[in-house]
Amino acid sequence: MNKMTRDFLSGSTKMRGQTVSEAVFDFLRQKGIDRIFGNPGSTELPMFMNIPEDFSYVLGLQESIVVAMADAYAQVSRKPAFVNLHSAAGLGHALGNIYTAYRNRAPLIITTGQQSRELLPHDPFLFAESPTDFPKPYVKWACEPARAEDVPAAIARAYHMAMQAPRGPVMVSVPLSDWQAEARPIAIRDVETVISAPAEALDRLARELNEAKEPVLVVGPGVDLDDAWDSAVRLAEILQAKVWVSPLSSRCSFPERHPLFAGFLPAFQPKLAQCLGNADLVLVLGAPAFTYHFAGSGPDVPEGAELRLITDDPAQAANAIAGNAMVSNLRAAAEGLVYRLRCRPRRTDGPARIIPRLKQPKGITQEFFYQTLADVRSPESIVFEEAPGGRDALHDFFPIERPGGFFATASGGLGYALPGSVGAALTKPEQPVIAVIGDGSSLYSIQSIWSAVEYDANLLIVILNNGGYKVLKAIAEKTGSGRIDGVDIGHMDFVKVAEAQGCKAVRCDEGEELASCLRSLLEMKGPRLLEVILSEEETEMNVAVRNEKVLKTPEKFFINGEWVTPSGTGKLDVISPVTEELLLSYPEASNADIDKAVAAARDAFDNGPWPRLSNKERAGYLRKVAELLTARLDEIANAWTTQVGAPIFLTKKLVGQNPGLFTFYADLIEKDDFVSHRKRADGGEVRVVREPVGVCAAITPWNAPMVLLNYKVSAALAAGCTIVAKPSPETPLEAYILAECIEQAGLPKGVFNLVPAGREGGDYLVRHKGIDKVSFTGSTIAGRAIAAACSERLARYSLELGGKSAAVLLDDADFAKALPSLMVYSMPITGQVCFSLTRILVPESRSREFTDMFVGAVKNIKVGDPADPTTHMGPLTMARQLARVEGYIAAGREGGAKIACGGGRPAGLDKGYFIEPTVFTDVTMDMKIAQEEIFGPVVSIISYKDEDEAAKIANDTMYGLSGAVFTADPERGYAFARRMRTGSVTVNGMIVDIHHPFGGFKQSGMGREGGPEGLENYFEVKTIHMA
Repeated sequence: MNKMTRDFLSGSTKMRGQTVSEAVFDFLRQKGIDRIFGNPGSTELPMFMNIPEDFSYVLGLQESIVVAMADAYAQVSRKPAFVNLHSAAGLGHALGNIYTAYRNRAPLIITTGQQSRELLPHDPFLFAESPTDFPKPYVKWACEPARAEDVPAAIARAYHMAMQAPRGPVMVSVPLSDWQAEARPIAIRDVETVISAPAEALDRLARELNEAKEPVLVVGPGVDLDDAWDSAVRLAEILQAKVWVSPLSSRCSFPERHPLFAGFLPAFQPKLAQCLGNADLVLVLGAPAFTYHFAGSGPDVPEGAELRLITDDPAQAANAIAGNAMVSNLRAAAEGLVYRLRCRPRRTDGPARIIPRLKQPKGITQEFFYQTLADVRSPESIVFEEAPGGRDALHDFFPIERPGGFFATASGGLGYALPGSVGAALTKPEQPVIAVIGDGSSLYSIQSIWSAVEYDANLLIVILNNGGYKVLKAIAEKTGSGRIDGVDIGHMDFVKVAEAQGCKAVRCDEGEELASCLRSLLEMKGPRLLEVILSEEETEMNVAVRNEKVLKTPEKFFINGEWVTPSGTGKLDVISPVTEELLLSYPEASNADIDKAVAAARDAFDNGPWPRLSNKERAGYLRKVAELLTARLDEIANAWTTQVGAPIFLTKKLVGQNPGLFTFYADLIEKDDFVSHRKRADGGEVRVVREPVGVCAAITPWNAPMVLLNYKVSAALAAGCTIVAKPSPETPLEAYILAECIEQAGLPKGVFNLVPAGREGGDYLVRHKGIDKVSFTGSTIAGRAIAAACSERLARYSLELGGKSAAVLLDDADFAKALPSLMVYSMPITGQVCFSLTRILVPESRSREFTDMFVGAVKNIKVGDPADPTTHMGPLTMARQLARVEGYIAAGREGGAKIACGGGRPAGLDKGYFIEPTVFTDVTMDMKIAQEEIFGPVVSIISYKDEDEAAKIANDTMYGLSGAVFTADPERGYAFARRMRTGSVTVNGMIVDIHHPFGGFKQSGMGREGGPEGLENYFEVKTIHMA
């Protein structure tokens, strides 16, 4: 206590009536508040000296810790919390978590002590400052009463302001001399805080929901805040609507094992809209619509969908990106809608989300940790999470199933979860609280362990120690930022840090020990800490180890619903593109094996149930296949990386398209019976029917083995066709995974058949008289041969062939904004993608500007082991592909083009089919590299004089598969896109979406894959006249 405070206290005398301090404690008592969270200084002494015995004071060793403890206490208890901080210095420390409380809508009444009113002019820190302005705009209201006697009334007003929707923190500045002053009496009031929507607004929204064909719900933290879980579940069940959690949500608001729960929306614009699928009405409950973390372009919701928002926050309603909004308590609004809605038939598509199971690894990965914790924790436990690098793992493997069961930071202060979990543990000592925190996040508030020990909080703290801020490295990889420094903190010993503060602590680094370690700690009481050393095996596993883990050599063929022993002795080899060594050797189907497969498919089509099932029944099978594929996405990604050399960061992003295709076509066929009713001129009825084309051969290439096969299989099965699949001989594994999933899904025998074979076997299949239709993806040369063979017997065929796609940057284009799309889509999978933007057309006047920017970015591409998640580009897939690409690079040099970067083998990668990303300039359209598909990481920069010449150059090849145009004016971009003779064009980006058609003009193919048009490939049209 300083001299000024002692002099003040010794000189004061008790006034008549009630003091400010007594009046405030009386008010708090009547409102059910009996705990004060604080970190005091001398100016707060009068407030907490001789604190009443029915109150407790919870001390935090730093002001931001105090606020986080109070925030969580308020959220878990659903009551306001009282906070006592030290002057401006304390507020400065606390501001980050005051903002967190503001975002969390935690009702905190914050008091800050100031100097005696008489001494304020002489205070070196505060006299020139307004303490009430300091925390704005992160509090709802702040004041310093002009008279001491009005302090209790100000705190009462602050209480009611904090509790008004949307709830949040408020602040009252109190000079120390005020606490012992005489108080004016205050009236104890009740204020109703529930906002209800007008009946007519609910009527209107209910009509829209009833009319919607595919409504989708997006729930946010407001549902949990307003105690509306049960209401949200009833609303979803009546609508039979899939339910997503809003991006970056700080709470869970729907039971995650519920069959309608679909998952967590990404904070990335295009991907978010894709998740919402074919929704025609998106209803957002208690969340911003939407929150993004990474830049992106595209629609916020699916094309044609309407957006509606219900929130108790008027500002959130005003700031919505689109659609109509309603301000209301979430529980009241949801119950009002439930009363008004028509109950829909139960969905037959099975669970919207599958929670996968992992095998026990040697070390501990984040995924395995969350799976194990989910297995052993009490269902009543409360989880606080702040491990940014593990958020995806938590969502994938740790389902939350009850209200108030999960809390995460809503932005603002870093290091929120550790003190927050302490505050939560003080609400109900018998309820277990678990904090899961990254090593980096914990260091912002590590002294919170002292408070946990001091107040004997029943709390398990888990520190996930990966030695640094790995989430920053992950973001850098996503954005192509290259190396970042200063993020490694690997020498911290969290066990010793905890023990130094009096907390029991242990360490675990073995997968087989994790479950028993967690169980023993969960059985204990009081504060305890577990340091989990995360393994790098999942993120830095070398190719050889991964091969051993996931690659199993196929030994049989899948024919007529059974695994059949090959009739011949032929073998096919898979060579590692990284090591050039043999990965596996597996059986090659003979002509006799192909005959068996075609016969099985023929019998299944002619005599089996599959073409005769209802669309709804077939959709149920397709959804089952989607579920089984979802459970094996990591395996599919690893197989893709191992066989093709595609970088693991990319394959893990793209594999979700596989179950997505099956789900999309299941949804599509349920909505249409494919019978069109028409009238003849004489008034008679005509029915135009789409029927399955028959037995289909699906022949696919090696660059994207699973997704290109599933474009065909999902649509063909949806149409009622039967299939004989022949994958590329270089990449068989994904087709075997698909066959296993189809077998497990229980499709009838003969509907899907798998016969891996080489080029001769493919030719035999194409010419087989039992095949009604051939669907092929591959080179234009092979496509011509297939078209000729099918034409001989008039068999149906669809072809998705080569490309030489152009990205056209118009003269008003923002190059910096175009660069991310060009970097991703000019050389994806080492340029081995048919729609790669391998020609970049730039205005002559800006050619140097663009070339410098693009070449500088290309030089930063990391080429290396595709199993390393920091690798941007792996090797080419085969030796012949390397020879092909090197041949084109030589041809470019000989033709007069200049190499701006690349052109050779990367240094230090002597083994493997690696090639440098290569950029040519001074390219003209008479050059071989400008006309022919290279299928490698080779880009030509071509300049043009005006827009007409740009359109001419863009169209001046035999191909017409894809393209892009970049401009400041989207409508100008649309007009230019109409001039491009290609099957698809993206304005200001590059998008390939499974829900929309993809295919080519000219010699890039015939027919379309994806979207409703992809289904048309597998139909015949029949006209039935009703006489």
